[in-house]
This record gives sequence, C-alpha cells and structure tokens, in this order.
Amino acid sequence: MHFQETYTTALKRAAVRSLVEVAWVADLETKRDLALDLCRKAGQNPRFVGVELFTDPVLPDSTRYSFNKLLNASPIDAVLISTTPEQHRAYATWALENSLDVLIDKPVTSRPNAAHDVKQALGILEDWEALHRLSTQMSRVVMINSHRRFHPAYWTVGELLGEVTRQYGFGVTSLTSFNSDGQWRMPAELLEIGYHGFKDGNGVLSHFGYHYLDLANIWYRKGTPPERRADTAAISSSFSLAQNYARQVTAKDASRVLALKGQPQPKPDDSRTIDALKNYGEVDSFGSIEMWRDDVITGHITLQMVHSGFSQRGWTRPAQNLYKENGRVRWENHLIQQGPLHAIEVRSFQAVQPSHFEPEEGLPRWELGGSDHLEINVFRNRLIGGKPLETISVRDLLNEIPQRDVVHEDIKARTFQLFASIVARRAGISNRINESRAWANYVEKMLNGPGHDLSLLSTHQPTVAFMAGMYGSYAQRCGSQSRSERIRVGLRW
Repeated sequence: MHFQETYTTALKRAAVRSLVEVAWVADLETKRDLALDLCRKAGQNPRFVGVELFTDPVLPDSTRYSFNKLLNASPIDAVLISTTPEQHRAYATWALENSLDVLIDKPVTSRPNAAHDVKQALGILEDWEALHRLSTQMSRVVMINSHRRFHPAYWTVGELLGEVTRQYGFGVTSLTSFNSDGQWRMPAELLEIGYHGFKDGNGVLSHFGYHYLDLANIWYRKGTPPERRADTAAISSSFSLAQNYARQVTAKDASRVLALKGQPQPKPDDSRTIDALKNYGEVDSFGSIEMWRDDVITGHITLQMVHSGFSQRGWTRPAQNLYKENGRVRWENHLIQQGPLHAIEVRSFQAVQPSHFEPEEGLPRWELGGSDHLEINVFRNRLIGGKPLETISVRDLLNEIPQRDVVHEDIKARTFQLFASIVARRAGISNRINESRAWANYVEKMLNGPGHDLSLLSTHQPTVAFMAGMYGSYAQRCGSQSRSERIRVGLRW
C-alpha cells in the first residue's frame, strides 16, 4: 500500500519521470498483475521477477539467482526497497554486493518477534551495523526514506534548535513526543489484516513509530553541541500488545456505537481470538530514554506512539484503502526544551480524515482540526532576543499549496526525486537530465551539507539504537528472566 500511495504517485510526476526508468520490479508471484498494472499506470513498463516468501536476513538462493540473471540482462543503477521491513536487510545486502545505490523505506529493518525476544530486538541494531559496514566498503549511497526529515515544519524546528546551540552552546535537555494515528481495529481484524499488522511479533515501532524515533534523533542532534551529545542511551519501555488491546477495545464495545449508525455487528469477541494474539506485536508503545555522556545524564527523551488513539472510523467492514481511508487521523504533540533559554512545541491535530480539498466539514484545512493542521510555537528567553512567543503555521512554510496533500505525498515524492538526482550525478549523466535551476541548486546544497540532511544510512544509527533498545527493554522485562533494568545501547553521531 505504501508503494502504491508513494512511489507510483511520484512516478506520475514529470520531474521524477525524467530521472527514473523502472527497469524491473520484484514481488510475490501472486502480485504480478497488480505490480505491473501499477507501474504501467505510472508510465513504466518493467520486467517482472517473482520472489518467494522468506524470513532469513539473506535472499533465498533461487531469488538471488533470478536477480543476478536479470541484472546481467537488464543492468540497473539503483534499487528501491519498499516491502515489509523484515526483508529490507536481505534486499539491501544483495544490492550493495552488486555495487548499486539503495533507497530503503523506513524503518531501516525490523525483526520477527522483536517485542518478545531480546536477541531479535538487538538484532535490529546488528542489521544497521552490517549494512553500514557493507555500504562503506562498496562506497555506495544508502538513503532512508524517512521523509519527515525533509518536511518544512520539522526541518524548521531543527534549524531553530541548531541556531541556539551554535550561538549559546545549550543542548536539548528534554524532548517529549506523543503521536497517534487512530487505527481502530476490531479484535478479529488484528488477526485478519496484514497491512500495518502485528502477526510477526512487532508493531507500531516498525510502522509509523520509526518517524518519531528519527525526529528525536534529528532534533537532539541539531539542538546539542557535538561535544555534549550522549554516547549511550539507557532505555526503558512498556507496550500494549495486540492481545491487551483486544481486551481494551472489544467487539462488544464497538457493536454498541456502530449500531447507532445501522452498521452490521462485528465478529463477536472470542477467547480463541484472544489466545491467538499471544505472540503478536505492540499496538501502543511508551518509552523513556536517558541520554548519557561520561557517566552523566545529559537529557531525557520520552516517547508515546499509539495506534489505539482517536479515530474517525464509523463502519464495521474495513475500507479497501487502509492507508488513508479507514478512519486514521493524525495527532502529534512534541515539546523540546533547551534548558532555560529556548523551548519549541509542535502540534498537529486532525478532527477529520485527510481531505485534499477545503473546506472539509467546516474545518479550514490548515487550522486546528483540519486535514493539514500543523503549527510550531517557539518560546524564547529575552536574553537571546526575538519574540518571546512566535507561532509558525506549516502553511507559512510552503511556497505553493497544491491540491495534493502537501504534508505527505509531496514530501515523499521529493525524497524519491532527490535520491534519483544523486544517483544520476554519481553515474555521470546529470547533464542529460532536464532539471530546473532551483532543483539543481537544492540537490547541490544537500550533497554538500551534513549527512543527516540527505537521510543517509550512517545518520540513522541513533534512531535504530532507540528502536532496538525499546524492543529489547520490553522483551527483557517480560521475558522468562523478568528483569526490569534498562537496555543500554551505544550512540554514533
């Protein structure tokens, strides 16, 4: 679904089509017709190679053979990996071993049963180490499509934090984030729906949660001087697993309110359903991260990432499009403190599902409750000058307001376009690309900037460490050893 909503949309744009030809596409054999149809609708006519299901962090021999054979017949420059994160390492390893640049959907990787098995949890960090080592060895670009790094509002927050750090030397002392995407699922649907599912023993951290682990990484990095950044994180977490969620929000509860709209009854609660969810992953995640340097706590990060929050779903049968049309609404609230000098609040609260036209139900698109509401409140100590309180709307940061949802599709498409531009320059064919001067200047600026501006794999180590630590902490606390101490992970900036 993410590929359909993101990359095929991007490929329909002239600026991306001038850069990219999809030479071949790999997917399950059962998805052949769908994959080819999506590509053709986006103006592409790729070859298809069928792959099999696998769980190991390496490609099956048959798939590797097919890829190698096709690579010889139809050479390519780069690989886009848009699949379940448990398979990311295997595909990326093959691409790097064949000297190909790589764009990977977030998260970098995940592991089956990460919420229950400490070894699998910490294996997520091992995956990063292996891919980083191989990409360095092969001198290839590995970029992560963590598109919130490129969003004008989140980018602005980082720049504001960095300005105070550079001028006054203060670092981030605390960062608190709450995020909810309102996925109301009936208990039986936890078993039946694969999209953003939980059956592999992981969940929200491997879904949208990675974005907010990554924002914590970026805002802390930009808002803290290098010599004061933490070298270790001590992490404690608590999860609401799918089995627990099925007891919190029951089919019986749902039936009462759905009946008010004449909706059919959902499948009734069943003890067998509850039992079957025993090894499923986390619906909600709550984490506390101590940031340590030289045996001193230099800051705290608190993260709440939930699927179970406020939703606009009002129907029994799930919508066909689970990405945007099943009642999901976005709620975010972030508060970053740079000691006594500076604080930034970011908030985004939708009351309705995203709509690309305004007004929607009387709610202006950019204001509280609207589909693209997002504002930044900046608080300044008078010692550093500027307004004591400044409010910035995301609308103020955009040069144009297309009919598409700026906050999501446009940013994702630009990330894909940026990666393609970089690949073209590395291949020495940038003189054959029809780019606007403004875009060419933007690409050069990004190439000459710090690695985190490009979302390079090397800059995701703290994000991956946070993710591995949160999984590891819960698995350790609830495992057979029943220990409660924090998981400690090293950080590399």
